[in-house]
Amino acid sequence: MWQEVILYVPIFMILAFMIEWMERKFLARMQSRVGPLLTGPKGFLQPLADFIKLMNKEEITPIGADKLLLTLIPILQVTLVTFSLMFVPIFSPNPILSYPADLIFIIGLSVIFATLIVLTGYVTPSPYAIVGAARYAELAISFEIPYVLSIASAALVAGSTVIAEVVSFQKLYGPIIIYAPIGFVIMLVSIMAKIERVPFDIGEAETEIAGGWQVELSGRRLAFYRLAVDLEMLLTASLCVSLYLGGGYGPFIDLFGPVMYIIWFIVKLIIVIYIISLVEAILARYRIDHVLRGFWKAVTPLGVFQVLLAVLVKMYLI
Repeated sequence: MWQEVILYVPIFMILAFMIEWMERKFLARMQSRVGPLLTGPKGFLQPLADFIKLMNKEEITPIGADKLLLTLIPILQVTLVTFSLMFVPIFSPNPILSYPADLIFIIGLSVIFATLIVLTGYVTPSPYAIVGAARYAELAISFEIPYVLSIASAALVAGSTVIAEVVSFQKLYGPIIIYAPIGFVIMLVSIMAKIERVPFDIGEAETEIAGGWQVELSGRRLAFYRLAVDLEMLLTASLCVSLYLGGGYGPFIDLFGPVMYIIWFIVKLIIVIYIISLVEAILARYRIDHVLRGFWKAVTPLGVFQVLLAVLVKMYLI
């Protein structure tokens, strides 16, 4: 078991770098830019090159900062997200790890990840980092609730809190997005806020607070943080595919077996990444009060409404 887990860690890293490359290429195309080009075929190796470059950069620790926590937090973030990915059925209908109510466990790890981001800003004396951490804390409280509601909607329709069982349900009854389309949209919006993509990058806001809570990260710390964000993008997008788009199930799945499962999963993953990149390319950052008002007054009530609809769907249609 442990040998299998260790084997998949570099595979997850490759997928995370691939997602970063796709996102950068999509954004560049939409904004009439070139994007990654020279490092590897079509710039495919640029995220890896950036990671290696940052690993060799000097680490600067501000006076008054907690050096130990500043070093450990990015490592913990990468560890948490990598461990969470073990529960998502990316390569086959049966994930590497699975146990009853693992979906609830994933939600708990997600909250810890957000808490570590807030903690990063408060272990440094920089006012920009503290303001950025406070902003992200406000944002996290507002997006975690609809994020959980969107996950609960899919779990209620499938009648299970086990990710693998939710995916298997969709093989028989079709993708859950058919029964809970509002939940799918809410999950996409919450994902963008969770990974701080435009228009929800208020915790970083480079033009206002110079990078926010991550302003003091450098060298290996920044490299691990960027890797953690890429892995978080892979995790949240994969969860969206698994819970709402049927995982890797699709046409010809019975004919070609496991290979077709992986192909369909990657195709759906690319679609989710493209949607996120499209929104990121065409919108500007919102003000923090607009974001909070939108989540509390619009997105969260819609999430509650979707949960109620999911209960009705389960009772009367499935």
